[in-house]
Amino acid sequence: MHVYTCIVTAKTKYHPFRTNVKLALPLIAGQLGQVFVMLADNIMVGQLGTVALAGISLGIAIFAFVFVIGMGLGFALPPLVAEAYGKRDIKSIKEPLFNSMLINIGYALVVILLFELFAPLMYHLGQEKDIVAVAMPYLRLSIYSMLPFMFFQVLRSLSDGKGSTSIAMKSLLVANMFNILCNYILIFGKLGFPAMGVEGAALSSLLARCVMVLVWFVLIWESKEFMAQFSGWTLKLASTKMSSKIFRLGIATSFQMLFEVSIFSGSTLMMGRIGETALAAHQIALNIVSVSFMFTSGFALAATIRVGQHFGNRDSVGVKEAGVAALSMSALFMLFSAVLLFLLRYFLPSLYINEIEVIQLAASMLLFAAVFQIPDGVQVSAIGALRGVQDVKVPAILTFIAYILIGLPTGYFLAFVLEFSYAGIWLGLLTGLSLSALFNTIRFFRIQRYIFPGI
Repeated sequence: MHVYTCIVTAKTKYHPFRTNVKLALPLIAGQLGQVFVMLADNIMVGQLGTVALAGISLGIAIFAFVFVIGMGLGFALPPLVAEAYGKRDIKSIKEPLFNSMLINIGYALVVILLFELFAPLMYHLGQEKDIVAVAMPYLRLSIYSMLPFMFFQVLRSLSDGKGSTSIAMKSLLVANMFNILCNYILIFGKLGFPAMGVEGAALSSLLARCVMVLVWFVLIWESKEFMAQFSGWTLKLASTKMSSKIFRLGIATSFQMLFEVSIFSGSTLMMGRIGETALAAHQIALNIVSVSFMFTSGFALAATIRVGQHFGNRDSVGVKEAGVAALSMSALFMLFSAVLLFLLRYFLPSLYINEIEVIQLAASMLLFAAVFQIPDGVQVSAIGALRGVQDVKVPAILTFIAYILIGLPTGYFLAFVLEFSYAGIWLGLLTGLSLSALFNTIRFFRIQRYIFPGI
């Protein structure tokens, strides 16, 4: 028994990178699949012209707030599941799973109701009316797609928290292929269907999110361990204490993610004041850099799982090494990404649109994106590691300071007061991401003194 323990300890101690990569690869594949769907959306919609591309950009900027809050609520469950597996207390998972489902579905229904009540306000955001007219139907269908998405968030948390990250990956990949096929059919009106344009892209996403729920259940149908978590569900499992814990973790995570999205959505709204060309180029540049971000998001999700499992096992060394591995892998990958963005800054935008002015402007924006690649990767991985030890409140405050109090105002001041135009907005992004990386990395190394006294 002693020899076995030593072997396991040695593997954990000396191979945290290998473990993180094994967990992260399926997560990255699933994340990239979602990005490629967005790429397909933008490339196909780009064929409809600048107004259509600007419309989907506006719709995404607004929907991002709803989507990210939902993701944050869903992210409350994985560290609880990972902690339970770390403690080898599998029976304790059913209660948080049930209560998380109630919170997730409830959120989706509330968002749908609020949209129907306040949708007309979109015409008072200072955007051009033809762009809003394109964005409105896209946004409505995207909002309704939150219902299957929030359901899937709970399912994914269960399998990911155990470390079975390939289940969600396969579900996402099947749904993404279905999404791209539907995009082609519905946007351009193929196989006898009417050409729906931007609205067709949103309908494809709604249908694909239903598909990924079905695929997840198909994949785990014969797994007694997973299916047992859904047996005996009654209202007796509803717990005010557990719901409050999930909500606290989820809402703090939502705010942290919302602050990050706010700086990007805010930059999109500011770019809209500069003009259609700038807005279209901005959307293209953000869409391109989202690919590299999804790689580091995979490392961050793996860090949450591994750190959470070590946290449940009260393994201070494992917590630190899993976090450091995620930070290191993110930084190295983003360095590689920065070089690619610099070298391909003209080619990549040309995949979206044929307008030379938009391509040249997007290429200039990608230079700024190349500079903030490493800070962006480090900050998301640091936050993921902190989420593994269920530390979400302070990171939310730190991101608020970095993005809302410093990053956004800096971008506005540089763009419109000093008249740096689009360059000022992107410098604001660089400032916010760099500060978030610094603050949250320091937090990760300091918090271990509090959760593991005496080390």
